[in-house]
Amino acid sequence: MSDQATITSEAALMMEKMVTLDPADPRYGVLKAALDYKASWIELAEHLNLIAANKDYKEWGYAAFKDYCDEELQIRQVTARKLVRGFQWIDQEAPELLPRLIDDQVDVAARESRGQIPDMDTVDVLVKAQKEVKNERLSREVYDELKEKALRGEQSVADLKQDLKDAVVQPEKDEAKEQLKLLRRSLSAAEKMVTQFEELGIEDAEILSLAQQLREKLFEHVAGLLDAQAYGDQQAAAEPAQD
Repeated sequence: MSDQATITSEAALMMEKMVTLDPADPRYGVLKAALDYKASWIELAEHLNLIAANKDYKEWGYAAFKDYCDEELQIRQVTARKLVRGFQWIDQEAPELLPRLIDDQVDVAARESRGQIPDMDTVDVLVKAQKEVKNERLSREVYDELKEKALRGEQSVADLKQDLKDAVVQPEKDEAKEQLKLLRRSLSAAEKMVTQFEELGIEDAEILSLAQQLREKLFEHVAGLLDAQAYGDQQAAAEPAQD
């Protein structure tokens, strides 16, 4: 069952809690936003961003943000975090779209000219794209292009995800490191196998001996590769920089 379906099915419980609160109470406002977030996720996201930052949920009797989201809002923590990330992205990258910055007296044409807030899944893709820019796996130019297309509503979430996937530069695999990683896993498995054989008191001495030999061979091989890698790193560090 999706989070949105869960919220719908638990609406009565949430409304019962709202009845006990003053409409001016921030806690009431969050519950109302949670009920309405299918239509306007950004309002709930803004509330959750403040609550997570200020730890208001502790004043309301919850030890953790996760507990508050699960029990009071009927929203999984992963969704709550997604909402918070989405709000923070909008606040940073497209603040002109935030409802609190739009005057209630602005006419319909002016509102439409400012654009609409994308859905939560679209913004989540843009959050990931921004992270790829920080990791230097996506150019700023491509990110800006994806962002503008998304904000103009020119792409579906699926198309946006595919464009991001195609644009991300995948780092070249270091075959030596990949081999070392595999051998270290094998060594760990061999060590575990020998330990289990010894604990079980296996009677076949030949099998135990073969397992021990395999462990020793793998250990020697991994140790040799680690030494070679360390020597190579030291040698590279000692080489003078090229003009």
